[in-house]
Amino acid sequence: MIRPDYAGGSIVNLMRTLGDACGARQPLPYAPLRNLKVSLLGTARNIVLLVIDGLGYDYLLRHGAGGALHRHLHSRLTSVFPSTTASAVTTYLSGLAPQQHALTGWHMYFSELDAIAAVLPLRPRGAGLFDALPGALPLQLFGHAPFVDRIARRATIVSPQSIAGSDFNLYHSGRAAVRGYKTLTELFGQVEARLRASTAPAYLYAYYAELDTLAHIHGVGSDQLAAQFALLDAAFGNFLAAIADTDTVVLACAVAKEAGAELVVAIDSIPARLAMARRFGADAVIDMAAVPDGRERVNQVLSMTDGWGADVVVEVAGVPEAVSEGVRMLGRGGRYLELGNINPRHTYKADPSLLTGFNRSMHGVSLYPATALARAVDFLARARER
Repeated sequence: MIRPDYAGGSIVNLMRTLGDACGARQPLPYAPLRNLKVSLLGTARNIVLLVIDGLGYDYLLRHGAGGALHRHLHSRLTSVFPSTTASAVTTYLSGLAPQQHALTGWHMYFSELDAIAAVLPLRPRGAGLFDALPGALPLQLFGHAPFVDRIARRATIVSPQSIAGSDFNLYHSGRAAVRGYKTLTELFGQVEARLRASTAPAYLYAYYAELDTLAHIHGVGSDQLAAQFALLDAAFGNFLAAIADTDTVVLACAVAKEAGAELVVAIDSIPARLAMARRFGADAVIDMAAVPDGRERVNQVLSMTDGWGADVVVEVAGVPEAVSEGVRMLGRGGRYLELGNINPRHTYKADPSLLTGFNRSMHGVSLYPATALARAVDFLARARER
């Protein structure tokens, strides 16, 4: 029996970390994830939580080696107790463990209804519907707030069309936009469309249930499940490639090259982004997955610049810890441009002498005058055929 690790290694801890990253008005009641191996999400512009029901850690290791999902595997998490779909999905949508949200299985007896209901569609166990106005049952049965109503970001919930409009889903969608899909292509298409349409930091929750459905029907070791997993893995890889050009770092490379920079270096952990950065003018790239030590990344930048360092470093990742690393990459008199960290209450340890001792300066940018927008449009017009 695998017990949930609520002290820092469960999906409840993931939701606490996501809540902190999205500016939750009040921290969720569990500890943040411990030993987070990926960059802290503190101020990432867009955060996508893709929940793949039925895909476990062991299955990914056995069947996904070399695939897109496996290449982005960072940590192993436990679920909740009980580890049912209804319990876990409600945790993702509320940020609470079953002992708080009180939904423990697919079918539950509700004394308020004196009936057994299927929780996620919120319908009677047998045929028919409950005699209630649309949206009335959740208010009667649920005493918790949706996760998306706790955070300070625009949110979107992307769910299978069959449940997107259910009372359960609409209640837990809170003030978020709701989008339904029927196919894998539509799922990732909906997420990509929302990412591109977002003009402010956004949170997107996307739920995919087909693997769990096939596992119940055909078994975990079935060919049907393996085939669907292969389709999902390919679709995920295509999705990452499709959204690679949405990152600010890519445009920053192009602008730097246009401005006459002799050497432009892009640093990221996603191969598709690094490839796109090269297309947009980066002369060299540093893959964080291949060079996980920040000190070594600093040394590589110094080596590329004959020991001097960069004249300008632009931070667009939105990770507070990246600031100290980036400052160390600057040469004497270098300038640090801070664009990514826009949310409050996210901190990092800093040594001020790294600025004063080397005559370095730091400039933060959030808003811009209309003239800057005109210059940006002019740049895109001039560079569109390159």
